[in-house]
Parts: sequence; structure tokens; C-alpha cells
Amino acid sequence: ASDLADTTDERVFVVDPAQLDGTGLTVNDIFGTLSAYNVGTEAGRLRSGGDETPIRVRVNPLLIRDEQSLLSLPVQAPALQSSLPLSALGSFETRTAPASIGRSDQAYSATLTAELAPGANLSQVTAAVDERLQAAGVLDNRVSQIQGADFDLLGDLLFYAPIAFGLALLLNYLAIGSQFNSFKYPIYLLLTVPLALVGAVWLFYFTGTSLDIISILGVVMLIGLVTKNAILLLDVALSETKRGVPLREALLEAAAVRFRPIIMTTATVVVISLPLLLGLGEGSEFRYPLGLVILGGVLTSALLTFYVVPAAFFQFEHKGYERDERRREERDEERTQVVTRSPALER
Repeated sequence: ASDLADTTDERVFVVDPAQLDGTGLTVNDIFGTLSAYNVGTEAGRLRSGGDETPIRVRVNPLLIRDEQSLLSLPVQAPALQSSLPLSALGSFETRTAPASIGRSDQAYSATLTAELAPGANLSQVTAAVDERLQAAGVLDNRVSQIQGADFDLLGDLLFYAPIAFGLALLLNYLAIGSQFNSFKYPIYLLLTVPLALVGAVWLFYFTGTSLDIISILGVVMLIGLVTKNAILLLDVALSETKRGVPLREALLEAAAVRFRPIIMTTATVVVISLPLLLGLGEGSEFRYPLGLVILGGVLTSALLTFYVVPAAFFQFEHKGYERDERRREERDEERTQVVTRSPALER
């Protein structure tokens, strides 16, 4: 839709360039004369007692009762040192014009509005519109394009979304590091984030849905949703290792113990996302991508957390735990030797 859709017919005076040759007149002179005849021109100001009153000069309205009367009015031609009737310099034509003319920042403006088709991508539509406007010659040095709020928000989001994503990762890293008193353990726990992104992207691909503003915000939300499962798993594993259980058995025990809580919390999030996916109520088209992000990300991260996080943790940490285990065994042997030798020393 456009605010130029409503039109009206108007009479426009069209200057004949051939008739202007040799008269010393320009198109601006003609339209200045027409404006003076119809609207009038300010010839000066009358000052009296501190007040100013504009003096406007115009043709007597009784002399321009119709179009022919206006065409018979004279126009002074400097080169000819005489006047010519307005009819000798052009004629009136009927043209279609917009019913209303808008302005933005003291410039003429026209507003075009459109709704996205199902499955259309906002950024792709924006590029296609710009390409067509350029091809049609609409945009040039005198015409500029101002995009609406959705386009501006999309551009800002594409710039700030990576920053927000990085800050969310950093804050999660710091929070998890303070909980486990380690700089390494948060890295294993944050492995669930790329797993969640893979699931979300796959679900978008299979459903044929394109990414939009809401879905990008949902990706940032995923960081906090998917790390909780890995925290539950690793917390139990570390508790088991402190009691002397080998790392491999501790990870297996943690997966078995935390399987039901992780499945229950994941099912809760999935149930919460169902109203978003069903598209009930107004604005459902905006909530649907958010539901896809939550469903795909949470399901994938929950299932792969039982495999990826324990495997990565065991791969890079088992040597350290084995060294600690050997040291404990050596200390235990030393204590045993001391205990067995102490009776002989007393005799």
C-alpha cells in the first residue's frame, strides 16, 4: 500500500520550451508570474506602532473567473521589451496527482507499506526491493530511501546480536567458573551451546522457516537454557570423584543419576514451547520462530549432553585425575608402611 494511492485530477500549466526562445523568460519566471496572479506576492510590509502588516499584491479575482481569463493575462518578456499573453507560452493539461502530499524533514515524501508473504525473509525482501528501485531509476541523487522500523531494527540487531551473544557467553562462563572454582570446567559446560545451535538450525531448515528478529533473540536465550543440564551432570560427577570414585565410573554414575531430572526439565521446556508453535492468538507469526529455537535447541542439547560433555571432560581431564589417584595410592602406601614399622621401632 502507498499513501500515493489516493489520487485526484488537477490542471497543470505546461510551458512550451520552443515558445520561450528569444523572450528572455525562464520556466521559473512563468511559474512565479502564475503564483503572483493566483496567490499573490508580498510587495512589502507596513510598520505602524511596532506592528508589521504584510502587503500582498495579487490579481483581482474577478478578472480570472475561468481558465481562459488566466491565459489572457500578460507576462513581461525582458528580451522583447513587451508583454506576451500566458497562452502564447504554454497550455493547461489535466494530470493525475496524489490527493495529499506528505513531508519529512522539509522534503516531499511517499510511504510504501507491505506485508511479508509466508516464508519470506526480511533481509532478502529488503535487498530485492532496493534492487528493483535502482533498476526502475526511482532512487537517484535527488531521491533518498528511508527504511521503516523493522528494517532499522533488523540492521541494528545484526550488529548487536553477536555482541549480545558474546556477552551472554562471558557471563555464563564467569558464573559457572565461580560455582566450580575453575577456569577450565565452564568450557566443557558451554559445549552444549553449539549443540543447541545445531538443533535450532536443523529445525528451521526442516520446517522451511527463515531466521528473523525474534529467532535471533531466542538464540541468545538458549545460552542460559541449555547449560543447566551440563551443570547438573558435572556437579554429580565431581562429587563422586571427591569420594574416590574413578573418573570414568563417576561420569557414568552422574549420567544415570541425572538422567531423570534432565529429561523432566527438558520436557517442561518443550511443553512450554508448544503454545508458541501452535500459533494461537494474535501475533503468533512472531512467536512461532521463538518456539522453534527453544524446541530444537533444548532437545538437541539435552540428548547430546549425556555424550558430548562427559566424553570431552574425560578426554582432557582423565590424565590429571589418574595422576591424583596415583598420588593418593602412594600416600596410602606410605601410611601403611609407617603403621607396619612402628611396632618394631618400639621394641
